[in-house]
Amino acid sequence: MVNVFNYIMIVIYLIVVGVDLYKMLLIVQESHYHFNSLKIILRKAFSSYTYFLLFPIFSVLYEGTDLIIFNCCSVCILGLYIYLRTRKKHILKLNFTMRIKRLCGFISLLNILSVYILIIKDLIMLSPLLMITNVIYLYASLIILNPLETLIQYSYHNKARKKINEVKPLVIGITGSCGKTSCKHYLYQILKDKYITFMTPKSYNTCNGISKSILENMNKFTEIAIIEYGASHVGDIEKSLKIVKPEISLITNISLQHLETFVTEDNIKKEKTLLMKNSKVHFYNKLSNYQLECDKCISFSIEKGGDYYVKDIVYKENKTSFKIVCKCDNGSEQEITIETKLLGKTNVINICACVAICKYLGLDNKYIVNKVKNLKPFPSRLEVIRKDDNIIINDSFNSNKLGFIEALNVLNLFKEYKKIVITPGVVTGGKEISAINEDIAYKIMGVANSCYLVDSISTDYFSKVFDGKLYNYHKYESFTEAYNDVIKIKGKKVILIENDITDIYRR
Repeated sequence: MVNVFNYIMIVIYLIVVGVDLYKMLLIVQESHYHFNSLKIILRKAFSSYTYFLLFPIFSVLYEGTDLIIFNCCSVCILGLYIYLRTRKKHILKLNFTMRIKRLCGFISLLNILSVYILIIKDLIMLSPLLMITNVIYLYASLIILNPLETLIQYSYHNKARKKINEVKPLVIGITGSCGKTSCKHYLYQILKDKYITFMTPKSYNTCNGISKSILENMNKFTEIAIIEYGASHVGDIEKSLKIVKPEISLITNISLQHLETFVTEDNIKKEKTLLMKNSKVHFYNKLSNYQLECDKCISFSIEKGGDYYVKDIVYKENKTSFKIVCKCDNGSEQEITIETKLLGKTNVINICACVAICKYLGLDNKYIVNKVKNLKPFPSRLEVIRKDDNIIINDSFNSNKLGFIEALNVLNLFKEYKKIVITPGVVTGGKEISAINEDIAYKIMGVANSCYLVDSISTDYFSKVFDGKLYNYHKYESFTEAYNDVIKIKGKKVILIENDITDIYRR
């Protein structure tokens, strides 16, 4: 009976190891394989209830009937642990790339070897220690496989670098804490009918993503390449710049995005401004607070004072109109009247930045105005969808504090509708996550009639504020449950779906 139970236990612990390995590999992948993800893994992979997994080790203290009862308790504890670990939601799903497969295979081999030793040495009661060795094996694998991975990446990046040097396109580099993907897509839509234009697709903005898109998607006749540079750690943009450096750079803005990995705002500034320092012409938001270090700098602004600035903005629920004032070389000013289907202040400033770059490239006003009028929003970024009596503002791609507040401003444009927010909150705020979400909660109360919270690490911060003000809100385990209940509400309503919801929190 005891021997059978021991083998049952080791099978259960292998399941636990598999669940934990998936979670840890996901964290490593989210951290772009940075070794400093160890702290995140130790914090997320091991929580207070994890230590109950060591409970079966004490089986050596029991015998007879007591041991059977103890073993049954152990199975219950392990079952509860597996349930708690598998129900926890993550921002991304694990992408089984070749690198992940190599890591997973190597760690699995080490775990199999450990199980073999436990069986041979009759030490099955020590199988709970597999959960500890699993972490050790992960980092041992990262270290052992690192030379191979470095060699593979170097070869891949070198091929991309050679291709970009052979094609020799004019490279426009875009980065920023938010808005960079939207700017990339708007600029591409404006330029693609004048030039053979390439852009990194979707949110491919790491050195591997940039290399992959260049090798697989760039035409050898490309005249302009629009490259998005992303960063979640110090050194990310520097790696991408080794593959391709921009002649023209654009920093949309710099805010407290990825603060949990950058740690300080100063680190974010240093990382983002590397793009500017490696370009010949830099476009920047006049309201930015970083030091300019480029031979030629051209500013854009939502307020008067930039080389390109916006005035006479009229926000409506189906379009936005405004004027862009351009400063000419002779000191005079020229006005361009813009109308777009895109909504919100963020899109106004993004369009202003794109117009500034297009003017620098020599495009005429008529062409620019026509193209801007027909710009399409990037999916899940302030995308307005009209469905029967409902209007859905899909801003679910990701979010930070500034982006969330701007989405609420767009929601507020719809005066004759019941306004509803569905959100898990901002989930990547680092040490500031509490202050960020509590501030947003107050903003929501000033705009929306009700809020439907999707369970995440941030929902308690909203609940704290809402409960204190007796605000109408509801909590759900998944987006699907929340959305289905919102749709049942009678009458005209506009629904803001904010931050990483439709794919990540669906169950």
